[in-house]
Amino acid sequence: MTSPTASTASTAPNASAGAGACGPNQIALSLQSRPSDSGAGNFFWDLQLTNDSSVECTIEGYPALSLVSANSGATIGAVSGEEPGRFFPVAVVPLAPGASAFSLLHLGQAGAYACTIVPVTELAVTLPGWADPRRVATPNQIDGCDDTSTAIVRSGPLAPGRVVF
Repeated sequence: MTSPTASTASTAPNASAGAGACGPNQIALSLQSRPSDSGAGNFFWDLQLTNDSSVECTIEGYPALSLVSANSGATIGAVSGEEPGRFFPVAVVPLAPGASAFSLLHLGQAGAYACTIVPVTELAVTLPGWADPRRVATPNQIDGCDDTSTAIVRSGPLAPGRVVF
């Protein structure tokens, strides 16, 4: 695996001077599949956060993710664990209007676990400092585990660029 590209945004203290934490009404969420990085029972998605407000804000930390049952609309399984920050450290990421940040999501195949399989077409995403989750559609339907002891998704730290393997 190689390190991320050098086209990352600056996280210097002056870059976010005066900017507050991004709130749910400032951020648009989307998920992109990474099929060329997936295989052997594991797959990856990029969670993209875009500042769709007119003011700069900041984000930091790991998003918490839950799978959402396509059958009932309820969250299922365990809340995501944290994927170590091997590619980007945990840091304050300033987001100018229109700018994006990313979290690399590492998912496992639900069929590898002894659990009841449930179709999933959304994730419930809670960013650090947010009280309530926001839902985002998955790039494709996946299988989830209806078992609160099984976490099939881990999130990487929020970063100014996509991880490049």
